[in-house]
Amino acid sequence: AGLAHSQAPRPRNCAALPGAPPSARGSGGWGTGSDQHGGQQGLFGAATWTARNQISSNGATGIYLSGDSLSSAPSSNNLIQGNFIGTNAAGNAVVGNVVFGIYVFDSGVSGARIGTDGDGVSDALERNIVSGNTQGGIVSFGTGTVVAGNYFGTDVTGTTALDGGNVAVFPGT
Repeated sequence: AGLAHSQAPRPRNCAALPGAPPSARGSGGWGTGSDQHGGQQGLFGAATWTARNQISSNGATGIYLSGDSLSSAPSSNNLIQGNFIGTNAAGNAVVGNVVFGIYVFDSGVSGARIGTDGDGVSDALERNIVSGNTQGGIVSFGTGTVVAGNYFGTDVTGTTALDGGNVAVFPGT
């Protein structure tokens, strides 16, 4: 895994972890770019160009959220915003993750927001670019997951088609 959260008690940006650049670029081997099992109010990315993460080229999923049934730790109110998931750092070419861009694994995850809050302030910077992921852009089994304002299957401008940006939100979300 490139970056990991485990039962995060308060908001934090993966890129702000000690020694971690704003990237979770994998080697193409088996692994997840950013993995959270349990945790409250985790922050993946940010609404500024300098705090964006490039989460690409991982052998599994780019961002994985789980309610962590093993430790009974719920995962709630996590925010995924302003990331390039499955693209290069410029957001204009595919560097996909092998499985999904974002995978909200189970109903132990509640209230995740993927993308903008729609308030009209910095919405373009809050947008995730989710493209180039082999099995899909976002899959969510979480409860109350909100997916808004993102670009799927396009470049950063939203005008040039890339690939791998479909979204699947399942019942109970």
